[in-house]
Amino acid sequence: MHSPTEPSPVVDSPPAAGARPAPLGKQARWAVAVLAVCALAALFWPRGDGSFKEPGGFLYDAAGKATTMGPRLAPVSLVHFWATWCPPCIQEIPSLQRLSTDFADQSQFAIVMVAVSDSVEKVRTFAGASGADRMF
Repeated sequence: MHSPTEPSPVVDSPPAAGARPAPLGKQARWAVAVLAVCALAALFWPRGDGSFKEPGGFLYDAAGKATTMGPRLAPVSLVHFWATWCPPCIQEIPSLQRLSTDFADQSQFAIVMVAVSDSVEKVRTFAGASGADRMF
């Protein structure tokens, strides 16, 4: 044993259940904040010299010729994706044709109809039957 004049040894006891760890110091919080800001800056930092062009892609017009959508777009454009096998899509086409007729004199508005998952022949046959003019 030890005498009363000797200091008693310090024993670290495990933290009690549910005890919270000591909070980070002010410097540690600043370091975490600076690290987070640097990580976000690196994530969103622009790369390259800005000369990269997005891929243009192409569609087929009703004649089956490859074309781009860009020249058919106006400042306000309604792009309608449809398919010959989609009943709701086909039901919308007469309304879109009326809308196109109503705004025919407006150069600021265009309706572009893009057929998806159909062959050019199916689209061409459907476009001829419905009188639709902007089918791709």
